[in-house]
Amino acid sequence: MFKSTFALKKLPVSIAVILMSSGVMAVEEKKSEEIIETIVISSNIEMPLREVATSVSVLNEDDLKKSGALLIQDVLRQLPSIAVHNAGGLGKQSSISIRGEEGFRTLIKIDGIDISDPSATQSTAQVQHLLTSGVGRVEVLRGPQGLMQGADAGGVILISTKSHDQGVIGGVGYELGAYGTSNTQANLGVANKTGDIFIAANSAKTDGFNAQKSDVSGEKDGYENDTVHARIGWNMTETLRAELIGRTTYASSQYDNCFGPINCLDNFNQTNSRAAISHKNPLGQNQIAFTNTEVFRDSFVDGIKSGFNFQGEVNRIEFSGNANWSDAVRLVYGFERKEEESANDYEEHGISRDQQAAYAEYQGKFIDQLFVTLGVRQDKTDDFGDYDTHRISAAYIIPQVMSGELKIKATSGTGFRLPSLYENATNSQYGGVALTPETSDGFDIGFEYSWNNRLQTELVYFNQQVEDQITYSNSSWTYVQEVPESKSKGVEWVTTWQMLDQLSLNANITRINAEDSNGNPRIRKPKLMANLGLDYQINQQWLIGVNYRTIQDRVDIGNIPLDDYELMDFRVRSEFSKSISGFLRIENLLDEKYVEVNGYNTPGQAAYIGVDVSF
Repeated sequence: MFKSTFALKKLPVSIAVILMSSGVMAVEEKKSEEIIETIVISSNIEMPLREVATSVSVLNEDDLKKSGALLIQDVLRQLPSIAVHNAGGLGKQSSISIRGEEGFRTLIKIDGIDISDPSATQSTAQVQHLLTSGVGRVEVLRGPQGLMQGADAGGVILISTKSHDQGVIGGVGYELGAYGTSNTQANLGVANKTGDIFIAANSAKTDGFNAQKSDVSGEKDGYENDTVHARIGWNMTETLRAELIGRTTYASSQYDNCFGPINCLDNFNQTNSRAAISHKNPLGQNQIAFTNTEVFRDSFVDGIKSGFNFQGEVNRIEFSGNANWSDAVRLVYGFERKEEESANDYEEHGISRDQQAAYAEYQGKFIDQLFVTLGVRQDKTDDFGDYDTHRISAAYIIPQVMSGELKIKATSGTGFRLPSLYENATNSQYGGVALTPETSDGFDIGFEYSWNNRLQTELVYFNQQVEDQITYSNSSWTYVQEVPESKSKGVEWVTTWQMLDQLSLNANITRINAEDSNGNPRIRKPKLMANLGLDYQINQQWLIGVNYRTIQDRVDIGNIPLDDYELMDFRVRSEFSKSISGFLRIENLLDEKYVEVNGYNTPGQAAYIGVDVSF
């Protein structure tokens, strides 16, 4: 404990020394060209980031390439307010928590497809199977402000695959390293004014390590993942475009001690598809889309299929659009209908739910300094009735503050979460109480300062709560609801600085107080998270980088305290030519012993080496 606290105290000092030693040189560098960054995640349409009041983090293709990480969840660890919990290594059960909320409240979409698993205990994405191959951009919305994405979203992650306008792009890559890990990936994109095609394929596998501490055999628990993602676009006219997307993931994960000292195997197969047509008009754009998700999960015990086999399906139709009534007023609107069902080996008939929603948001711009939004949403369900939610936000720009720009921002919103199909079925089967939807509300307020496209810093206070939170009771084998509300509040500080043309810094510190309805700390929600990353471009060929992360003050089930820990990752990338590059990545450089989930092992020092060929 002393070691972690002392290191964190030194962190701001270290940053200050670095900044002071390079500050004069940075000022003398020529001014960067004006860059206007846009995002989609806040209101489901492209918007300049400077006009957005919600708290958003963005990772572009260059950020993903620099990190070299195999899994999306490992890239996200570097961002503010994000905690990742992994139970036993690559491919094992994981969750992504944002601002102290439960992982199942994090909504994840890939190219517009909600990849939640309807057959899971709580409908959520199986994040442990998400690979970085073929990904071009990741946007993260922190907090329950995802009005357009869904009323139950406590945080949103939008993943976009690579895209380009003209020509041919592509590449192949191979990586191998610790624990018998290997990864082979390839992608190809072709585009012209008529249309575009992109396809990415990935095959990853590892021998792994012994996942559970209780497994005294020491047997390794391996994992395999084969993922293919394809996107086809057709520009039928200058204003009309059609798009088809298909994605499939097949993963297999080994583990022990499921029913005594025997071998178990989980297979996961998910297919996603989306068909969309969009039309541009003088006022804006409209789109209609159909999506389908199918999930099959089965388990084997010593090679014999067990009774724990699940399947689920979601069909969704979405209509969305926007209209620019003037340069200062825009209306965003949409309608969606979702049908989901789930089944397992213990039920003669599956369970299902129909839900539909409509939303609208007013966006106003005043003298290019004040940006406000007011949005409302209504969801209708066939089993729980109607629910109304809203979001309001405001961002005010103050120009010429110390030669930079200051943004003051605030948001407030409400939401709700329906009991999952599994939660409802469990209580019906075992005589539990009749569950009702959770409701939530939250707000945040903060400021952002940017200077010359080289320095961006952000400070945000957030406060959110969930009423009637649904939790599992080990005594009744059913789900119960907590009264009164559970709470999460805290402060985020985020800074990125291009200190020199060759040297960049990324740092963030998050302090969170997340409590359940009894005032106890929420399970596996750290009170303190901090990240520091430095990248140095030695020359046109060589890039080196280091990341430091500390996690402090956590408890696990039964209020068992988990030790604080600090991790250091190191990476080197070399561009041998315009089309060939190699990389070395060392995770947990100092071989720290740490725990993310009580009872499960974590990797020690692990080195990975690979090569990429692009064209």
